[in-house]
Amino acid sequence: MRVKASGTAKDDLPHLRAQLAWLERVGDCIPQDRELSLALDAYDGKLVACVQVMTRRDVSVMLDPVNYACWDVDPATGQVAKRRDLGRAYFDCRDGACPPGETRRFVSYDGTAQVLASETELTIARRPGDAPVRTLPFTMELFLRGSVTYVGARLFVLDPDGPAVHVLDDRSGKAIDKLDGISVHVVDGGHVLVGGAGDEDHILYDLVSGKRTKVIRGAEYLETMVALKGAYYAVDGEARRLVALDPRTLQPQRSLPLRTCPVTP
Repeated sequence: MRVKASGTAKDDLPHLRAQLAWLERVGDCIPQDRELSLALDAYDGKLVACVQVMTRRDVSVMLDPVNYACWDVDPATGQVAKRRDLGRAYFDCRDGACPPGETRRFVSYDGTAQVLASETELTIARRPGDAPVRTLPFTMELFLRGSVTYVGARLFVLDPDGPAVHVLDDRSGKAIDKLDGISVHVVDGGHVLVGGAGDEDHILYDLVSGKRTKVIRGAEYLETMVALKGAYYAVDGEARRLVALDPRTLQPQRSLPLRTCPVTP
């Protein structure tokens, strides 16, 4: 079998970056093109909406949602202001920098550290440098799904024999909790949403107290919600609207149209 040369995939980072270069010319408005996915984050003390496009890791079978343009969002008005950076692009391969194949390097949610995984240990290192801070014992079997989420002082590791998510202390490496679920979504620096399998409810998990709050799986926008200053928000990418969620039920409470503009490729 002939292996394609690096940079020859039509949906890899170099090609898509060139195709979407026109986004650099877009100002304080979000393109109306619904084929451009919109993701919401709480970053730098603000709500940040980013255009994300599934992007191939070189010519491998792996794809990641990569940020190509971002805007600050006013939660009171829905007005947007173009950012000069790509938000939290360093997290979860959103910068397109993950190499092909299995990922064994995971940047922390706050961007200050990273986890380097091997068959026998996890190394906590400073970011962007690789100077080791400490190493933790680690069983490679837990890593077969290739997913570690590092947020706060906790490491969330998907169990290959799941559905289960192991919660490890980032200083001792010891397991301090185990949650039923198949995915981890960071809501803010102190909470994650663990997605349930099948018809199971989601769990909103407090990193400090360990408190678990069950959330009905059918609730809209759960997989994309973020928290800012005690309020919960999500984005309706299809309708280009900001959605405020009820803090108790996490159900949609109200929505605002985001300022949009025609596509200008």
